[in-house]
Amino acid sequence: GDKPKIPDGKAPRFPKKPTIRQEGEVLLMECVLEAYPLPDITWFHGDKEIKDGAKMKMSRKAIAKDTFNLTLEILGPTREDGGNYRCNAFNLFGESNANIALNFQGGDDENGFAPSFVEKPRIIPNEDGTLITMRCVCKAKPAAEVTWYRGTTVIKASSKIELKSTEMGEDIYELVLLLTNPTAADGGAYRCHVRNEYGESNANLNLNIEAEPEPEGEGPTFVEKPTIQSKDNGKLVIMGCKVKA
Repeated sequence: GDKPKIPDGKAPRFPKKPTIRQEGEVLLMECVLEAYPLPDITWFHGDKEIKDGAKMKMSRKAIAKDTFNLTLEILGPTREDGGNYRCNAFNLFGESNANIALNFQGGDDENGFAPSFVEKPRIIPNEDGTLITMRCVCKAKPAAEVTWYRGTTVIKASSKIELKSTEMGEDIYELVLLLTNPTAADGGAYRCHVRNEYGESNANLNLNIEAEPEPEGEGPTFVEKPTIQSKDNGKLVIMGCKVKA
């Protein structure tokens, strides 16, 4: 008798390396899949299956015959979202997995890495106290966007404050805040915040400026013995003192 005809099909396969990119607040992981018939797609974070929700959304789009673009969107990714992701595709003819590592720890990826501070932040006053330099050294690829804060207020460049970023070597930057004619009012908690598409970091500096001592002088002294006078039959008493100060 005739043998049953085996329908033509293709086991799932991922012909390209998965990609990760960021668009604003959304991180996109994308895989290209070839398979026929359309397989079941399951995404995992570690061993945990990912469900569609407000934070993570999964989609697929046909881009050619038996070829699909699979996307996992992560809204507002944080360090907790780091780790290993896996896209599993399964049909009658087989199954395949695409693996993606999402690293927020500044692991060096050829495309880039999150900023990190490679030296302890320093506060360097000049000799006569007319200039204070706050210096941080940061490693980042691509170059990080730098924001300085005093407390919770963003610091803007002014006649008193100069902000500089200088590339010292490959992917290493010196970030400097120059404070001219500092006074006690400039003291407080400063923070250098750096971020790029791979992550962010902060360096904290505490600036303590002693208030100028009061000019020295002599305390007041009484130069004559106080006097007491009675007037108007004792209804009014006048006390008099002479003071030198």
